[in-house]
Amino acid sequence: MKTINDLVDMLNNYYDMEFRVANTGDGYCIEDDMSTYICFDNGHWDIISGFCMLHHEVQKEIMDFIYTTDSNHWFDGQ
Repeated sequence: MKTINDLVDMLNNYYDMEFRVANTGDGYCIEDDMSTYICFDNGHWDIISGFCMLHHEVQKEIMDFIYTTDSNHWFDGQ
């Protein structure tokens, strides 16, 4: 995985979820119909309160993505 879209595709396929990447104008957020979970902006990220509703394995996948990828590539192709 390299981009936020790659992360969302993996989560949707592997965990059968319905996440999407939403453009906020300032950055991008991972969300679904229930909540916004995490937002990315210029190499920074913020966990949103809905993050706690996610299964711990999904939380781990998201955090692993953040800590093992280059933030300079998070938005490639956006």
